[in-house]
Amino acid sequence: MEIGAKIKLLRKERKLTLAEVSEKTGIAQSTLSRIEKGIRTGSVQTHLKICQALSVRISELYAGLEKPPEEVAPVDTESTDVEGYSYNEKAFAISLVRELFKKKMKPELLIIAPSSTATEPGDPPGTEKFLFCYEGFIEVGIDNKARHELKKGGTLYFSSTPAHYFKNIGKTAAKCLAVSSTTNL
Repeated sequence: MEIGAKIKLLRKERKLTLAEVSEKTGIAQSTLSRIEKGIRTGSVQTHLKICQALSVRISELYAGLEKPPEEVAPVDTESTDVEGYSYNEKAFAISLVRELFKKKMKPELLIIAPSSTATEPGDPPGTEKFLFCYEGFIEVGIDNKARHELKKGGTLYFSSTPAHYFKNIGKTAAKCLAVSSTTNL
């Protein structure tokens, strides 16, 4: 059983609503709902507040929880069933994982046509990004200050909180692996 399902079970056994648990804990009802649905797991601090509201010990909450084995789920980037988004008609990203909200990293394949730019407004505070250029030649600009050039085989690790861009400065399509940390709990 996962933590969210266990919390929901304990809450229902005590005949409490999400609104009542929210009031007792000070945790937003929407956050509690996401935890129960398995979208978020919550922190130990959050679990302690929930335990107090449900009048259970933390050991009771954690008893019987088993971490399910990680499922190996390859993603075929040539498939029409991949998730992704376009920066514009000449630059796009393909997600290299499924169920991103359950992951701690966000790996993407960036494909940028010659003379095109992919602009990102910035990620939530604390987010970091690793970039590996495996085809082409790109310029990475961070916060309109720092500019870095990456050729085939080049890497860059940076805080992706400020606005940043990836510009193809080569003559062929650039392909990069971009891996971002996520801010999900």
